[in-house]
Amino acid sequence: MSAELQETDLPATTTIGGKWFETLSSAVAAGHRQLFINPHARGGPEAFDEAIEQLKREGELVDVWSFAPNHTAPFQGLAGLVARFLPSLSKECEGLVSGKAAELTAVNLHVTPEDLTFITMDALALPASERRLSRESEYTFRITNGLARLVVEGLEKTAAFVGQRLWIFVPDVAQIDRVSLLSLNQLLQFASQKIIVVYGGPSSLNELTRWGTQEVLTTEPASTDERRKFLKSFLCHHEPTPLGTMEPEESRPSPLAPLLLDVDRFSEDSLFEAIQVGQYDLALSVLEHPDFELEAETRARLLGLAHAYIGNFQFAQEIYHRAMGQAKDPVMKARFCVYTSLLSAKRLSEYDRTIALIDEGLAALKGHGEAAALLETGWLLNVRALVMFRTKRIEEAAAICREAIATIKPLQGSDALHLKINLISNMSILFEADGNLRKSLAVWERFEAFNTGPARALFAKIYHFRKAGLLFGLGQIDMAMDQYLASWHEAQSIHDTFHSVVIAQTLGKAEFQRRRFEAAAIWFERAETEAKRCADHAAANKSAAARSLALKMAERSRDDPSEVAISDCEEWLHRAPETKLGRPFYLYHIAA
Repeated sequence: MSAELQETDLPATTTIGGKWFETLSSAVAAGHRQLFINPHARGGPEAFDEAIEQLKREGELVDVWSFAPNHTAPFQGLAGLVARFLPSLSKECEGLVSGKAAELTAVNLHVTPEDLTFITMDALALPASERRLSRESEYTFRITNGLARLVVEGLEKTAAFVGQRLWIFVPDVAQIDRVSLLSLNQLLQFASQKIIVVYGGPSSLNELTRWGTQEVLTTEPASTDERRKFLKSFLCHHEPTPLGTMEPEESRPSPLAPLLLDVDRFSEDSLFEAIQVGQYDLALSVLEHPDFELEAETRARLLGLAHAYIGNFQFAQEIYHRAMGQAKDPVMKARFCVYTSLLSAKRLSEYDRTIALIDEGLAALKGHGEAAALLETGWLLNVRALVMFRTKRIEEAAAICREAIATIKPLQGSDALHLKINLISNMSILFEADGNLRKSLAVWERFEAFNTGPARALFAKIYHFRKAGLLFGLGQIDMAMDQYLASWHEAQSIHDTFHSVVIAQTLGKAEFQRRRFEAAAIWFERAETEAKRCADHAAANKSAAARSLALKMAERSRDDPSEVAISDCEEWLHRAPETKLGRPFYLYHIAA
């Protein structure tokens, strides 16, 4: 999209009264589904109230997204919408509702019947990881994606709403937090023609989308800068049609008002939860607020985490390093050292500096044998192993992993378990990278016990998928296919459409390479179906193309098997099947 939006050729609005409603109606009739009312246009601020009241009088479905100052419920926009459709969905699409029971309960909505049993979202989906400084959150994705699908299904499949359109009004898009915008993005990914979004804001659309292309406002705090960047990405991605008189092109970006917040609502725990679900703008706004009091080390930990997730790696590293130097407790010093060294190695590729930081952290822990000190020692060794792996020193990396495992072996608790799983998984990956698939498989099979414990719903699909890939690499094809199938069934049992796409594509590719083209086509069709269910259009198109090719190959092989050459096919279809199910949740990031 061009940075300079052009004024729509729809009727210009110069008066209030019936004109605004007529303009909106004309835009929708012309096929536009996302509109932006210019606040500088005459009557612009009153246009929302006028249009909302008129639509309600006509019996249209209308929802208004205006959450300030209560931003503490990150999914409230979608949750409020789903609540309106839920009674009808529960009667007419019971299977769909029961399949989203975990997502519904996570936002305090309840399914029918009341005695329905299900697994909670915490047991189904991994959150972002502070210890790995990884923002990818399956938890946030499943909730936003699942609730969005329920809204669309409610519009398209329930008798009470068939034939109706849903109008969502966002009077001030600059006061909507990041996760609410991501939720709206997920809803729009389903591309329903029945959903119309009308935005407004403190500036014209031209001004909002030019933020970042002109001189930055250096006096703005980090939270405002983050909000500007994300809002620009969101609006440029969705390209709403501007309505009303445009501002002159030479207009400068105006200051962005801070989020309207009641900081007394927030605590260390609630801010950490906000960061973990993706409300970085909200957390930074609270942390920067002069009336919000927090202990210095805790503030540094949360500030560093928010900036690391946003991608401000250098700044996050500076925050952590400063806190590391000021920490008086050796365990806390070592913890900040873990974060600093992890950013240095994983995000900035400063390997010499990383080793120096790790040595400093280990020196601080020398002579401390308590559980907390052993845990931080293990994490520091884990980062050292990462450096060895990144610099192709596989044997040294494996030796350091073994040392870390021995260090934390006596420790109990969730933090220790997290690290143990990470280390054992890393060992398996190291052996695979070194070409020793048999040893990699043997290490991975140490996780077999997790498939019968409380972590089964979360881990089983991952376990079977990796085991299948390693077996395939070892030439044990039939056993590998059994494991891929087990992974598929586990993902289906917890309604995990996102990973089901990858599993079905991999099964299709494996069957394709076995020259079982009809079976491959069936799996690619399933992958396409699952991709559409989670609005992953790129994966759906890729799967559809693979299915078409598999069917052509099946027809050719029936006519003359000797004429079929797999090497002529798309490159990804004849690559070795994957051994890792991990997949970035970029679907819910506007700008990856």
